[in-house]
Amino acid sequence: MGRGHRLDLRPPARAAARHSLREPSGAQQAESSDAFGPEQPPMTRTAIAICTYRRPDGLARVLKSLDSLTSDPAADRNVVVIVVDNDPAGSAASTVAKWDKSFRFPLTYVSEPRKGLANARNAALAKARASKADRLAFIDDDEMASPGWLEALDDSMDRTAAAIIAGPTYPLFQRPPDSWTPIRGYAYVPLLRQGVAQDASSANILIDLKKLEITFDPIFNESGGEDTHFVTRAMNAGERIGWAPAAIVWDAIPVTRMKTSWLLRRWFRTGVTEAKIDALKSGAAVGRIRNAWSGLIRVAYGSVRIAYGAVRAFPSAPYLLVANCYTFCRGLGYLVGALGRSFAEYSTSRYR
Repeated sequence: MGRGHRLDLRPPARAAARHSLREPSGAQQAESSDAFGPEQPPMTRTAIAICTYRRPDGLARVLKSLDSLTSDPAADRNVVVIVVDNDPAGSAASTVAKWDKSFRFPLTYVSEPRKGLANARNAALAKARASKADRLAFIDDDEMASPGWLEALDDSMDRTAAAIIAGPTYPLFQRPPDSWTPIRGYAYVPLLRQGVAQDASSANILIDLKKLEITFDPIFNESGGEDTHFVTRAMNAGERIGWAPAAIVWDAIPVTRMKTSWLLRRWFRTGVTEAKIDALKSGAAVGRIRNAWSGLIRVAYGSVRIAYGAVRAFPSAPYLLVANCYTFCRGLGYLVGALGRSFAEYSTSRYR
């Protein structure tokens, strides 16, 4: 992505900035049972996990951003980066090998040939625990960390003692978005109540491994939503989610995702996933009734919002028409979920 467009999401700005990537150098792959090396005086040990599937350029970008994190160099020995390769062919191994020799943190390659998001994240959890990490941060292979990302996550966990810390994700478009693009539809900021996050995304999250021993459920391998289910279970167990607004990551949005159809499918999948999680919690019969009711309400309310957006959208803000489809699409997802159906957004043919 030679030229990117980083957006200032403070309304109503819609700005762009340049982003470049140089090829990494070096060639060696690292793996050890204790990636942190010899025992050191007690300090918090943090693992950073990147789950990847056939995105060598994206993996190189996120590794480059992690190599540029601002932190105390003396603390670098307490950070390890784990790359979980979900491609049975091991396509990420060469990228990890290129970075390993010159990378500032210990770099560990893990192969997880069983396809699926939950499988890959569970492999990262297992490796982090085997490496004696106290905390595990997740960042995706199509993202870039801001320089203060890890410090902000760690500081928030130190301050709040929350079991999970969520950070914001903002889009970095491959080309300037058109007037129909609802920019905020590509951003992620959790719902906050009195400063406490009510959800979190595994695209930007820090987990206290000492407080949480749960894993990601494989039933979400292809549908996505494994992170929503993970966080929901943690909250149901009484754990809190902290909020780190300065822990920013940038999500690289290729032209193929800069389409209304992609956003509508994503919002639809959100509804299907939420319905699936509710059915797991409430039981199949009760869950289907609840999901059908929730779906009907959202479809009705969403229809009103679409009509309202159509009035307001033209000529000055056409993106409002697309943005107001969010509730309607979620409602359709709930209705499909009420029928016991799923949506394999992360199947190879659909997502890549």
